Amino acid sequence: MYRSVMREESFAVIGALPDGSIDLFDKNAKSLFEEGRFHEMKRMNLCNSSNIIELKLKGEFERTKANIPEDAQLELTTYCNLRCKFCFSKSGKPRKNEMETSEIKRVIRQLKEMEVLSVFLTGGEPTLHPDFIEIVNYIYNLGLDCFVLTNGTQLSEELLSQMPNRVYIVMSFDGIDSHASSHGGLDFTEVKKRFALVKRFDFPFTAQYVLHKGNLADLEKTYEWCGENEIDFAAIDLYPTGRALSHPELFLTDSDSEDMARLALSKFKYEKIQATWVDDRENVPNPFYFSFIARLEEIFERSFSGSFFVSVASDGTVYPDNFHAGEGMFPAGNIRHQDFAEIWHNGFAKVRELCKWGNFDCCKSCTLSKYYCDFRLPVFSYNLHGNYGSCGTPVAQKQLMLERVQLREKMKNILSPDEARGKDNW
Repeated sequence: MYRSVMREESFAVIGALPDGSIDLFDKNAKSLFEEGRFHEMKRMNLCNSSNIIELKLKGEFERTKANIPEDAQLELTTYCNLRCKFCFSKSGKPRKNEMETSEIKRVIRQLKEMEVLSVFLTGGEPTLHPDFIEIVNYIYNLGLDCFVLTNGTQLSEELLSQMPNRVYIVMSFDGIDSHASSHGGLDFTEVKKRFALVKRFDFPFTAQYVLHKGNLADLEKTYEWCGENEIDFAAIDLYPTGRALSHPELFLTDSDSEDMARLALSKFKYEKIQATWVDDRENVPNPFYFSFIARLEEIFERSFSGSFFVSVASDGTVYPDNFHAGEGMFPAGNIRHQDFAEIWHNGFAKVRELCKWGNFDCCKSCTLSKYYCDFRLPVFSYNLHGNYGSCGTPVAQKQLMLERVQLREKMKNILSPDEARGKDNW
């Protein structure tokens, strides 16, 4: 069961429920939440177009003005012991003048005051921060859901024994044969040891891969292995940003269509196996906040950057997300000189305007726009075309994404595209 969380907005209540669902509810659902009557709240769900239209007609919903600090990514350091070719943040060396632990705690307190629902600790490699354990425990004791994005190299009995085992670990795993070449640091034997250790300490965790040309052919058997060993395995597409721009050989091409189709079929099979697993742990951080952000994007018709998500760099600079942070684009202020609330309310006007979907004229004629696309970000457009409103998806990648979602639509007895997006971005 997942930890239940509620936050009241001017137009609705956000509820993260024990079954993992996260939705907007009518404000009258607040009392039901407080009484633990979660099943009854379902009748007050607002996350469909007819309910939203009804609210708008009553003048109770203004989609252009709602900015909800849903998730915060807190970069502890950009120091990393690996040099992944597709690293979004170009990590390796620490930033100049990185925050002291006391400053990091101040940021965390302010995120709590703003009712941010979850905090993702990133890097670099966050576990290499000298006060990592202290910071993790501080977040947990404040009652915030805490996620740690790690390459896994530092996971040990000593480290895990000092952490609350309701911290959610997200560990990179790019494939049975391809992980070592994609990341370095760990081969498959060592990856399996880390997975076994995390399970022994009863941490909730997800293995996560970045799909690229170097691991495409390896992922079919990796999904099979993860299904046999009850490993939650989530997908991320390769984005045109960060260190990947220096490695164009990683991006998929037209010739990858058949391999992509086989990968999609193996993923569909894995999802059926995954649905049979039973997790009876209590008070687990909800791993579906990003799925809810995708739903907010569709409701408000704009991308998440600086509207539903925020990234705080290790030097205190606040960015609309980790992708823009990696490129140093659209800094909104510095937490050392301003409170987070001031930065949130006043610092993101430009990027919020650019992220409105109506600014992307290319999407109006794109077949993929019928489905969810998470490449609609100014940073991707700029890196590919030198402006903020062009398509942020590499041409071949767009076609392959379209083929896999259409294949999902054609198949019977599998998750729909919307249901699958509730698990990860597929």
